[in-house]
Amino acid sequence: MPPDAVQSARIRQQLARREAELQQVLRAHTVEAALEGGDDRSVADFKDMAVAEVQATVDEVQAAHAVAELHQLQAARGRLDDGSYGQCLDCGEAIDPRRLAALPTTAFCPACQQLREQRAARRP
Repeated sequence: MPPDAVQSARIRQQLARREAELQQVLRAHTVEAALEGGDDRSVADFKDMAVAEVQATVDEVQAAHAVAELHQLQAARGRLDDGSYGQCLDCGEAIDPRRLAALPTTAFCPACQQLREQRAARRP
């Protein structure tokens, strides 16, 4: 069952808050990357280089995750707009409101999500 107007407004606020958090993560990553790119200092030793490389990898993963989640937020807004929010995209059944409260961008019921994850795990 699609959310009513009050629920929809609350969901939109929740999505907007999360979007602002993700945008901040991306801005921080962009600023950090720009600062590192202009840094002419040489790394003191291999240990410092290793730490810098690990941190850069973590930052890249966080940025990629933020971008993926932003896409999920946009898709959830689209489902709110077209009235399909709260329905599983695979089976069409209603997604438990508790699941939506915990994962407002989810597009799949637990059973369909589990099938998707199992299929993905089997791919080479």
